[in-house]
Amino acid sequence: MRSAAFTGALLLSGIVHAHAIPTAGDGADVGGWEYRWGDSPVDAKGTPLWAQEGRGGVWRPTMTQVDPPGRDGNSILWMRARLSGKRTADPAVYFDCVLYNFDAYNRGKMVYRFGVVSPANERRFRGRPWHIVPLADEFDGTYLYLRIFSFDSHIGIPGSILLGSRPEHTSSIILSDFWRASISFMFLLGGLGAAVLYARWRDDRAILGFGTSLILMGLWNIANSRIKLIYFNDPLFWLYAEHASLYLSPVAIGFFLEQLFGKGPFSAIRRGWQALLACTIISLAVSVFNPYWLRAYTLRPFQIMMALYLIIVCGIIIREAWRGDIDARIVAAGLVVAIVFALYDIGISFLGFSFTLKKISYWGILVFIFSLGIVLDRRIRVIPAKIMSFTAERTRPITGGRQVSGSGGKDSTHAITPEIREKLDRAIDYLRHHFTENISREGLAGHFGMNHDYFGKMFLLYTGKKVGVFISELRIQMAADLLTTTDQSIVTIAFEAGFESLSTFYRVFQIKTGLSPTAYRGRFRKNADSN
Repeated sequence: MRSAAFTGALLLSGIVHAHAIPTAGDGADVGGWEYRWGDSPVDAKGTPLWAQEGRGGVWRPTMTQVDPPGRDGNSILWMRARLSGKRTADPAVYFDCVLYNFDAYNRGKMVYRFGVVSPANERRFRGRPWHIVPLADEFDGTYLYLRIFSFDSHIGIPGSILLGSRPEHTSSIILSDFWRASISFMFLLGGLGAAVLYARWRDDRAILGFGTSLILMGLWNIANSRIKLIYFNDPLFWLYAEHASLYLSPVAIGFFLEQLFGKGPFSAIRRGWQALLACTIISLAVSVFNPYWLRAYTLRPFQIMMALYLIIVCGIIIREAWRGDIDARIVAAGLVVAIVFALYDIGISFLGFSFTLKKISYWGILVFIFSLGIVLDRRIRVIPAKIMSFTAERTRPITGGRQVSGSGGKDSTHAITPEIREKLDRAIDYLRHHFTENISREGLAGHFGMNHDYFGKMFLLYTGKKVGVFISELRIQMAADLLTTTDQSIVTIAFEAGFESLSTFYRVFQIKTGLSPTAYRGRFRKNADSN
């Protein structure tokens, strides 16, 4: 409860903090952009004439910085804007994104370059990072010129463009991505901890799946943050890291869920993550020829496959949760939160607000991973003890005679007369042969000519268990045998064992064994087959 409360408080404070932090470069917007298509002639020194004030010819104003009109097949776009601001140390302009390679000029000199602006020599995708373009100290009243090259159908400057100083831009990026980076490192540390645990406890592959999921989620969050480029400025590396972790995350989660809930109907859980793994290998192999294909051609098909797989997995988890599986209910709750946060991010992306509103899906991922951690904790600490107790009871023959002492701490069977003892022995024998039938305490007592309250009291003294508990344990033992020795469906087994509803069967079975019927079958049938 304390850890859940802490996570809730962290989540709430992080959301408030994330929306209160200003965007990178907490400075003035740069507006009033003008453009022209094609490339510029150069002077004797090789400086483009269009980058020199007063020698640029005709420029046209534009209301949009992306795909201004009149492209007509041009792959090079020139854009400029007049800068206005107070003098500051280390002045710079922050760009959320530029599509794609570009040179920047100020006061007639090149001040920044990303990639190569050459249609003949450069068609390699280098990612879509943010940029901090330095300016001349005396920038007020001058123009900033961008010579942009794109091999894509889109060209220009999407997102925010802010004027300030380099330290301001850098510190604002760090502050705005603080929580995302913190959560990412939490995932990575948790994943490494799970890896160490798996190295010591190799019998449970769920630990391996959970640890791998944490590491991949942490890497994906870091690759999607802006802070990464401050410490390791290699956009192409982060492009591969982002897509590889994105593609492999549902694979690891699917593997983990298979360990919890089995392969699923028609082996849907296993076949799904295997198909995603094959798609990941193909996508990464194809992208070796051109990294741009990762985003342009492989991302959308993979997203469709992943969405379909998640729908199937959600359906399986919801079905298990509805049946009464405690673990499935915990996972389903975390999944609902993650989906709500993801829908918010998808919504702002479709509405074109990706560069103005902050994405918060990583908070939903945190809640989902937290729910998986609760299930894994149950699997490691709680379930083994219950399984050991249940296994010991199964190997102990069910006979008449006192199995526990009475409320006074001493054997209380001396209070049972030989006549009552004989009736109780007959009742136990009757239950062992008829427990799958609809039996009540009243009906059983009447069958042996006893008052039902008195019979219940004597039965508890003699066996240490109430009549209903005794019957349920017989039914659970039969169900456990059928789960590990037959291919019958869980529904058939539940009713064949005498349970009147599937939810009751799931609840009683999981209370007794610590596992859902599906998980019990997956674990113990696999062990039986290996023996």
